[in-house]
Amino acid sequence: MKRFLLIFNLLFVICLGCKGQVIECSPEFPTAASADIVITFHADNGTAGLKGYSGDIYAHTGVIYKGSSDWNEVVADWDKNDAKCKLTKLSTTNTYTLNIGSIANFYGITEEKAKNVEKLVFVFRSSDGTKEGKDEGGKDIFQSIYDKTLNVNLTSLSNSYVFVDGTDGETIPIRASVSEEALFKLSCDGNLKNKTTEKSKSYSYDLETEKSGSHEVELKAETDTETASTSFTYIIHQESPTATMTATLKRGVNANSSKSATFVLYAPDKKSAYVTGSFNNWQINNDCLMNKSSDGNYFFKTIDNLDPNTEYIYQYLVDENIRIADPYTEKISDPYNDKYISNSVYPNLIAYPEGKTSGIASTFKLNKDSYEFSVKNFDAPKSENLVIYELLIRDFTNSGTVAGVIDSLDYLKNLGINAIEFLPVNEFEGNDSWGYNPSFYFAADKAYGTQNDYKKLVDECHKRGIAVIFDLVLNHSFGQSPFVQLYYDAKNDKVTSESPWYNVSSPNTDYYWGYDFNHESPETQKLVDSVATYWLTEYNVDGFRYDFTKGFTNTKGNGWAYDESRIKILKRIYDHIKSVKSNAYMICEHLTENREEKELADYGIMLWTNVNYAFCQSTMGYSDGADVKNIYYQSLSFGSPNSVAYAESHDEERMMFKAMKYGNSTITNFENAMRNAAAAGAILLSVPGPKMIWQYGELGYDYSINYDINSNTESESARTGRKPVPNDYMANKNRKAVYDMYALVNNQRKENDAFSGKADLDVSGLVKTVYLTGETNNAIVTANFDVSQQKHTISFPHTGEWYELVGQSKVIINEISNSLILNSGQVRIYTDKEPIFTAVKTVETKNVDLPEINIFPNPATENISITQADKISDVEIWNLNGKCVKKIKNTNPENNILRVDVGNYPSGMYIVAIKMGNNLISKKITIVK
Repeated sequence: MKRFLLIFNLLFVICLGCKGQVIECSPEFPTAASADIVITFHADNGTAGLKGYSGDIYAHTGVIYKGSSDWNEVVADWDKNDAKCKLTKLSTTNTYTLNIGSIANFYGITEEKAKNVEKLVFVFRSSDGTKEGKDEGGKDIFQSIYDKTLNVNLTSLSNSYVFVDGTDGETIPIRASVSEEALFKLSCDGNLKNKTTEKSKSYSYDLETEKSGSHEVELKAETDTETASTSFTYIIHQESPTATMTATLKRGVNANSSKSATFVLYAPDKKSAYVTGSFNNWQINNDCLMNKSSDGNYFFKTIDNLDPNTEYIYQYLVDENIRIADPYTEKISDPYNDKYISNSVYPNLIAYPEGKTSGIASTFKLNKDSYEFSVKNFDAPKSENLVIYELLIRDFTNSGTVAGVIDSLDYLKNLGINAIEFLPVNEFEGNDSWGYNPSFYFAADKAYGTQNDYKKLVDECHKRGIAVIFDLVLNHSFGQSPFVQLYYDAKNDKVTSESPWYNVSSPNTDYYWGYDFNHESPETQKLVDSVATYWLTEYNVDGFRYDFTKGFTNTKGNGWAYDESRIKILKRIYDHIKSVKSNAYMICEHLTENREEKELADYGIMLWTNVNYAFCQSTMGYSDGADVKNIYYQSLSFGSPNSVAYAESHDEERMMFKAMKYGNSTITNFENAMRNAAAAGAILLSVPGPKMIWQYGELGYDYSINYDINSNTESESARTGRKPVPNDYMANKNRKAVYDMYALVNNQRKENDAFSGKADLDVSGLVKTVYLTGETNNAIVTANFDVSQQKHTISFPHTGEWYELVGQSKVIINEISNSLILNSGQVRIYTDKEPIFTAVKTVETKNVDLPEINIFPNPATENISITQADKISDVEIWNLNGKCVKKIKNTNPENNILRVDVGNYPSGMYIVAIKMGNNLISKKITIVK
C-alpha cells in the first residue's frame, strides 16, 4: 500500500499536478458575488521563472466569460505595474497573495457582467516583465468561478486521467469537497463502489484498482434539490511492447493505403507512447498503445478503417504524462489561436476537439488536397544577380495573407526584384509575430493561408521570374514545440540532457532565445536536413535564409570569433541543400569575424551584410560613419559575389524614420528625405552582387521599427508589433520617385552588363560615386547626400556618347574628367550603352517651338488623356523593359484631347512617346491598380 501511494503521487505530480499547486483560492468555490476572494501564488511551483525571485511581483490578469476562451477586462498591460496587481509576499518562501475582493470591483465591470464570468486568468511577472510564472505546462493559470449551485471538487486528483500499476492491493485515494453538504456516490464503470449515508462537505475513499485495462470513475454529490458530479479515468500502466519496425517507415504519418496509416514517433529513452485522436474518440487504452522498435528509439502504430477523405486530429501521449502533437505534422489544430483565423483566410478550418483533449494537436488526411505546379523546373536567377525583397506577410498587405501577396506580385515585378525572402512562415507561437519563435517546422502557418495558398504563391512568383526564399529559424525553438516538450524540465524551464536535439543551456553568452539546438548532434542534423528537403520538394521553394547562424555551434562565447566547428556545420548544411536542388540558395545571417564569413562565402554560401548604420548616416546627411563600401563583396575580401548587402532589413530602424526625425538641417524636410532615399537605392543597387530591399523601403517607409499600429505606441516592446500598410504611398510623387529610382537601377542590372561587372567605389563621403565596368559597357552612378549643392568631379573611362538615365538625355563627353554640380539628394546615372528610352526621346529640339503637352490623370488607373491632340500623329507606350505595349494612330481626336485606354497594363512606370511632325516628345506616366 505505501509503495503504491509513493508511485501514485509521483505519477500524479508529473502527469496532472494537484489543484491549487500553483495557485490556491479562498474561498474554495468563489462566485460572482464573493466579496473576499484571495489568490495565493506559489512561485516555486509551475514554471520556475519566479522561483527565488527577490523583487516585486505583479499579476497580469483578466477574466474569461462563459462561451469564450479569450482574455477580457485585462487590468493592466504587460509592461504596466498597476498597484492593485502587486502581490504581497508572505513569510513563507516563494509564497504571495493577491487580494481580489469582488470580481466586479477588481476588474471594473458591472455586477451583471460579473455573473457571466467563468474563470479568472493569471500570468505572474517580475516588475520589469523579464520573468514570469505560469502553470507547469507553461500556460496561463485559471481559477474557476462557480455559480450559486452545488459544486464538487476533486482535491486529490485531476478530473482527467491517471495511470496506476495494477498490482494487488493498489488503491487510488479519492478526496473531494463540495460547496454544500451532500451525500456521495462513487461508481467505477457504472458499478457502485461506495456511498455515504450522512451529508458532509468533504469526501474520502480509497478505491481499489483493477489489474488491467482502463476504467471510468464518477463521483456524484447530491443534496435534496441538486446533483453535481465529476469523473476521471484510470489506466493500468503498461509499457509499449517491442516489435520490428519496417525500415521504410518515416517519422510522422505514413499512408499505407486508402484506409490505413502508420504513425511513427522518434522518442529514445521513453518507455511508452499512445496515439489517440478523433479516429478513436480520444480514448487512452491498450488499443492505441504504440509498439516500440527493437532499438528503443521509435514508437509506431498502424490505425486501420480510416476514411481517406476525412481530416483527423491526433496527438501522442508519451510516458503517460507528455501530451504532444506530432513533431512532423504538416498542419496543427491549435485551441489557443485557431479561433482568430477567419474563414476567408483559411476556409473550413477543422474545429479543435474541445473537451476531448488539451494542448496543440496535429492533423492528417490520407487523400491530401493536391496542388499541381504550373512551373515545375524554375530557372532561378544566378545568386550574384539576386535583388531580394524581404517581406513579412503580416504587414505587407491589408489582408496580411498569402493571397494578398499574390495580388501584389506585379507591383514587385515592376520594381525589378527577382527574389522574395519571406520572414518565417512555418508555424510559430500565436498568430501575430515576426515568426522567429518557431514551433512546428513542417507546418505552414495557418494565420496566412492554406497549404495550397503557399504553393500557389511559389508558383505565381516563378511565373514572373521571381525566386522564393524562406527564412528558417533553426538556432532555437520555443516552448510549444513537441521537440522541446518531449524532454522538458518544467521546474527549471530547460530541456533535459536526454534531448537528442537541444543543449540544456545555450553556449552563447550574449545572444540566446528559447531552447538552443545542438547542431553537433546527429539528430539535429537529420532534422535540419529534413526541414530543408521538405520545403524544397513539397513547396518548390528555391532556397533559405538561415537565422542567426553564428549560434550553430557549441563553442562557448558570443559567437563572434572564428569557429572551425561552426564552419563545418554550415558547409554540411549547404552540401545537403545542393544535393536536393543544385541551384538552391543558402543565405546566412552570420555577422561574425570577416575571416569566417569569407571562408563561407568562397564556399558558395551567401552572407547577410548589414550596411544600415552607414546608409542611415548618409541619408541623415552626416559624413561621420557614412562609408558604405561594404555593399561591395570585394571590400570584404570575398573571392565570390556572395555578400547580400542591405541598407534595411526587418531588424534595423528605418532609414527614413531616422532621416526625418534626426536628419541634419534640411534633411528632416519630407521632400529632401525622399530624395536621399532614392539616392540610397541608386548607390546600393548599382553595385554588383546580390542585394536586399526591406519591404516598402522603395517608397521611403518612415514608420519606426518600434511602432505598433494596434496600440499606436512607439517603444522597444512594440518592436515586433504590426506596422501600417502604406496604401497611399504610390500616389505621392516624392515616394513614387523613390520607387522609380529603385526600378530604374534594378532594370539596368538586368540589361546592362556594367552592373554585373566590376566596381570601383568612392563612397566614404556624402557625395558617393560608383564606377562600373562590364564586358561591353560602362556605367557611373553618383549621388549627393549632403544638405547643400556640391561640385563633384567624376572621371569617364572614355569620351564620346554617353546617356544620363535619370534625366533621360544623351551627353557628349569631350574630356575624361568632368565637374558636376549636384543638388542635395540628386542622382545621376551615366552609361555608354544606349538605353531603351532613347528610342522615344525628343529629337534635337533646342530650336524648335513645340507646344506644351499634358497627360492626365497621372498616376492613372484606366485611361489617360493627352492634350494638343490636333498636333499628334502617333503615340507609343513603352514599359521599362523596352517593350512597346501599345501603338496608336491618332485619327479621331476629341475636343483636342486624345484618350488612351491603359486599363490592361500592370502597375508601374511607362514612357509615352508622342510624335508631332518630325519631333518626338516623351513623357513618364505611372499606372496604379
